Amino acid sequence: MYGTKQAAAAWQKHLAQILVSEGGRRNLKDECVFIFNECGGVCVIGTHVDDLFVLSDRKGEKIRDKVLKKLQEGMEIDNRGEISYALDMCIEADRERGILKISQQQYIKNLIHKFQLSEAKGKETPGAVNDELTTEHIPKTQKEQQEVGKLPIRELIGGLWWVALVSRPDIICALHKCAKWQNKPSQKLWSHLIHILKYLKHSIEYKIEFQRRSAGTSTFQADCDASFASEPKSKSRYGYALRFIGCLVAWSSSVMERVALSSTEAECGALVAVISVREFVRELGTEVFRCEDEVLSLTQDNKSAISLTKKVGNHKRRKHFQVEFDALRQAVKGREINITYVRTEDMTADIFTKILPLKYLRNIN
Repeated sequence: MYGTKQAAAAWQKHLAQILVSEGGRRNLKDECVFIFNECGGVCVIGTHVDDLFVLSDRKGEKIRDKVLKKLQEGMEIDNRGEISYALDMCIEADRERGILKISQQQYIKNLIHKFQLSEAKGKETPGAVNDELTTEHIPKTQKEQQEVGKLPIRELIGGLWWVALVSRPDIICALHKCAKWQNKPSQKLWSHLIHILKYLKHSIEYKIEFQRRSAGTSTFQADCDASFASEPKSKSRYGYALRFIGCLVAWSSSVMERVALSSTEAECGALVAVISVREFVRELGTEVFRCEDEVLSLTQDNKSAISLTKKVGNHKRRKHFQVEFDALRQAVKGREINITYVRTEDMTADIFTKILPLKYLRNIN
């Protein structure tokens, strides 16, 4: 079945049957994660097709060995020990200092070589400020369309997405802006994508760092922001960054599906987006790491949006808001979320809503 469309699903079903038969519990929020609890020990196995990533405490090592032995009875296994490189990620762990770093330098180098930018000069920002893609950039003549059609635009977008999702949240806004135009390719779109790749070349040494939890660190922290009517058809862009026990684990830059009528409504949309992803991380994190379900500490730079989450009744500014905003207000009322105000210049999520000038980008980094 290798190479067929159903191969991945069939393999995952077969693997799941083995892991469950050995006492594993499939996580409801992420079905690629299996959790084992025996005799006070914990073993967590994350799966990615035929790659298995095992995490266990000292008592859970016996569970790990038992499961791997069972798998070896029916298939060939290559146990590579402590992980250092997988899925185009370089993983550096310092157990004594409690630090883990993830980077993709080699993967980025491969992209640079593939798209013939080895001799090109790097860029200091992910994109040019106030240089948005528009319908004016779409090729008009047949000759222009044929020339643009030869450009590997989708291939480059796909290659950059893996970087943006794994280790480089600083490019996700610029990349998402480009990806929205892939069905209407242009020479301008290509130049924007090349700009992103040149930025990665300039900042290739950047790594995402995770640190062992220190005293006083909240279990859940998040920042969210929105850019009102900054996208085509007057739609607004929002973005967020979510940290779990002090480590950045989720980030996004996206466009609201409907047109917001005010900056306050756009900011409220960003707040709602954070609540959704927080529920996923909360249920996954509390089961896997057995952390206490604490209040989400959320920062926002719009005082009107914060005020609307706390007011009772149907305020005229929110009469047209959709039902998900009521869920947000309920969470605030139930003290599941604590929203605090920060100045715009101190809002780290600003990087997910627009292309920032160099001086602001340095401040956030």
